[in-house]
Amino acid sequence: MFSRYCLRCLMSVWLTGLGVAVSANQQTNDLVFIGEARDIGGGGLLYTETHRVERDEAGEYLYSRVRYAYPDGTLIAEKTLDFAPSLLMPALQFEDVRTGHQIQTRWVDHGSEPSVRLIEQAAGEKRIDSLSVFSDQPSVIDAGFDRLVEKNWSRLIQGDRIAFDFLALTRGKFVGLVMFVRESDSDSVRIRIEVDNWFFRMLVDPIELEYSRESRRLQSFTGLTNIERVEAGEPSGENYRARIEYRYEGQVTP
Repeated sequence: MFSRYCLRCLMSVWLTGLGVAVSANQQTNDLVFIGEARDIGGGGLLYTETHRVERDEAGEYLYSRVRYAYPDGTLIAEKTLDFAPSLLMPALQFEDVRTGHQIQTRWVDHGSEPSVRLIEQAAGEKRIDSLSVFSDQPSVIDAGFDRLVEKNWSRLIQGDRIAFDFLALTRGKFVGLVMFVRESDSDSVRIRIEVDNWFFRMLVDPIELEYSRESRRLQSFTGLTNIERVEAGEPSGENYRARIEYRYEGQVTP
């Protein structure tokens, strides 16, 4: 039965790995990302994210490491992304250290029939799926979405709707989504992501993203995150709903 919380199944471990607060090392060309996730209802700080992305000389992503932690610094989860196989479908490894939940993806290229191997382990059980990625529209895994936004920026600004298949990690399948500019002004571009199916669209809340028009950097994210709410040491089966705001090195706070 679909509910508004099913966006966790559809989006899972990806959106909070998008562009956030950045500092650049001139020698290594690394990016260091920092973001703060606050509860939509009360505004309290839920957790922080720290990302480090290795880039090549042209600025393309090579490898990413992400650390999620509570406000007191206690580790929640860690994630790595290897963009060598594909900028849109990086090889992912995610582990929630509180519950032991682990997810991995691996790109398997069989020529005319490429696929993704999805491995999930939780509560002592292991699941392995092999998913075909043959499609007439882009297939995306996790933060590969940010690369999709970058490569389609002009089309989005012109009003195009970009359809793509997103790997719903907890469902073990690709799901059709669509992104489009909901509104924009001289400073910001607000992008909405929603299910590309009119019936499920009525049941699943969209994701709202705000980008800087000038820098094309993500300014805020509002919606269901990739971090599960754990209460008294027990997983709740529901992820945090949050507004995540991003700060950038050298950015002046109003």
